[in-house]
Amino acid sequence: MDKKKIIRCCLYGLGIVVLAIVVAISAIWIKYKIMDFEVMAKQPESREYSIYYNSLSYKQQLLYDSITAAADALDNESDILSYSYSMEDFQWIIGCVRADRPDLFYVDYDELVLYHSNHRTKVGMVYLDKPDAIEDMRNKYEDAVRAVMEKVLPSMTDVEKETVINDHLLDNCRYALGEHNDFSSTAYGALVLGEAYCDGYAYAAKHLLNQAYIDSHIVYGETDGVKHVWNMVEIDGRYYHLDVMWNDADIGNESKLRFHGYFNLSDDIIELDHKYDNKDILPYATRELNYYKESGCYAETTAELEEVLYNQLMRAIEEKREFIELLCPETKSNEDINAPYTAALKRINEELGDEVLYEAFSVYPACSRDNSVTIQIFYN
Repeated sequence: MDKKKIIRCCLYGLGIVVLAIVVAISAIWIKYKIMDFEVMAKQPESREYSIYYNSLSYKQQLLYDSITAAADALDNESDILSYSYSMEDFQWIIGCVRADRPDLFYVDYDELVLYHSNHRTKVGMVYLDKPDAIEDMRNKYEDAVRAVMEKVLPSMTDVEKETVINDHLLDNCRYALGEHNDFSSTAYGALVLGEAYCDGYAYAAKHLLNQAYIDSHIVYGETDGVKHVWNMVEIDGRYYHLDVMWNDADIGNESKLRFHGYFNLSDDIIELDHKYDNKDILPYATRELNYYKESGCYAETTAELEEVLYNQLMRAIEEKREFIELLCPETKSNEDINAPYTAALKRINEELGDEVLYEAFSVYPACSRDNSVTIQIFYN
């Protein structure tokens, strides 16, 4: 065979090999395109108490579920998925897991790693401690949740359950002012360590509310240009804003006081001092469920102050509380409370036949938006 024929045969064979490779690559490309088309065509699932999961496409939900399954099992890697995900998708999905699953407090979300190649994806899992330590933390966390839920009675209304949960966090958690702790931004920090940032308060509230069969979602936003996190909560079919950390307005060592200035607010009211993201995902809060009106702490005018204060003081004495709460739109300063408080106090001491309360009292603002206050009272 002459050289020309040999060259032609080699080129012919090479062409066949190249064609085979192109066909094989095309077949793989077509296969994955079909898989992508099929997965994108699937309707996403809906899950209770998981509004961020419900915002995802079916394909995104697969990665969400692989991450949560690995975290539940404390695996080092998630299962491999036959799809590719962008880094933008990955970051959003991580944020959704974090918002929906406060019980996964031990995951180091900032260090998770996305591995993907040729339509094969897995996530490298990173945790805030070793598995044995995490198991111990999970047990402590479950015990803390159980202790709160023992206070939430089946006979209570949803708003009463919400109040118990809000007040438990006010009484048992404080804002983390000391050295940064890995768990300060988690529900574990709020419920077990008793110290948390705003997101720790919000994650704990969400988990507890969900345990009480009340729908609640995490809200990400800012106040005065600083990142901030709080909750939306569903009460009797309507949604409201609840900012537990801003309700925890402890003054100095007065940790026995409670505040409800940021309790069940509407979108319009919360936006007076909060801005928030993801409005396309979160439900609307079209009305306010005013805590002070619902709790008998509201005086329409200063003329009603004495009677409202009298009733609140009597309740405080019966419940052995060291504070009462009040909202009166007409009060311009604390001085407006002095005379009606003194009159109410005098009536009580006369009726009870003893000087139960001192005349002295301290007034603390409950929020920056209105005249709501918490009044510290002093027993004789």
